[in-house]
Amino acid sequence: MRWPGTLPLLCLIACGRVSFDLASDANALTPDACANGHEDADGIDDGCDLCPHVNDPAQANADGDGVGDACDPNPATPGETIAFFDPFSTARSEWAFSMPPTFANDQLVFDARPQSFYGYRIDVVPMTDLYMLSGRVGAGDPTGSRQLTITLYDSGNEIYYCQLLDNNAGGEYFALTYTYDAMTYTDITPAAFSTRLENGPVFLRVQNTPTSVSCATNWPATAMMLSGAQPTDIIPSEMYFRVDGVQIFYDYFIQIHTQ
Repeated sequence: MRWPGTLPLLCLIACGRVSFDLASDANALTPDACANGHEDADGIDDGCDLCPHVNDPAQANADGDGVGDACDPNPATPGETIAFFDPFSTARSEWAFSMPPTFANDQLVFDARPQSFYGYRIDVVPMTDLYMLSGRVGAGDPTGSRQLTITLYDSGNEIYYCQLLDNNAGGEYFALTYTYDAMTYTDITPAAFSTRLENGPVFLRVQNTPTSVSCATNWPATAMMLSGAQPTDIIPSEMYFRVDGVQIFYDYFIQIHTQ
């Protein structure tokens, strides 16, 4: 499935992330300051967890930057912060959705088999950031395409994105893709898979830097990673994710920023 001709721009004001920017001072926080969820079941509440999405009771943090070694893109060099973490326990003002999702069992739930679903992270300009969504896909559209993306958006139809695509015609692949016009698409080193995109755990992760982009996923069973040069004439001003043709049950979203 490809993209609509025009994507909406959102100009809403976001609320700041609560507690997670205090992760580097976790030892000084009171229990109440930490008590805002417990996504990874490692015994440390999300607000004080150095990797709130990774079961990591040791909380190793070799570079002392407040992001644990288990999830730090550069564990030996300080400079990372957890810019935003959402365990999808309830609706939050930092997001705008194309249609209302349901929040149930600490998951964002939406059935995108009838139509596409978008989640926009409001007022976030992508820089040197890691973005990750994790959860599971449910039943898929038996006749249409199925797709999951994390997308970095410039303006008009200039975008690049990491995608899992199942086009329902014997073509299933994972790719870093870009387009300037929503008509012509370039897939950078696509990796094929043979399992329909339905009924299984999935994560999608994007690492964006000023010169390159990497994509990672665990679908269908073995971790895959792709990387390529960032299109120099696409300067992203917004980040969003898209779901097509499947039920989605996302457990969390995390953004880790590198100074």
